[in-house]
Amino acid sequence: MDSVRLITEYFRKAGYFTANVKTAAPGVSGSGKTDFNLKFKNAFDGSDWNRRKAGQPFFAQLSISMTHRGGHWKNLHDQRKNPVDPAKIKLPPWAQRHLGRQYF
Repeated sequence: MDSVRLITEYFRKAGYFTANVKTAAPGVSGSGKTDFNLKFKNAFDGSDWNRRKAGQPFFAQLSISMTHRGGHWKNLHDQRKNPVDPAKIKLPPWAQRHLGRQYF
């Protein structure tokens, strides 16, 4: 689809190096996951921002599965009780109007 542009295209035009980071630091890795509903060629310049030119600004996407509610959350939940009591949460007025209590 010609009318759809990724944010990385705009960054590239502005001189940025774009990366879908798979190795952020020792012991910290990203999945390289993208959630495109369309096919894009060359969505990123690479998978490591260290490949950029000296002094070149960069845009980096890092998808870390640890922060998502994967299998490790179930294990944590089985080991301890939820530290937050939903009945004790007081929502601010704007949240009460927009979210209601169904989330807590």
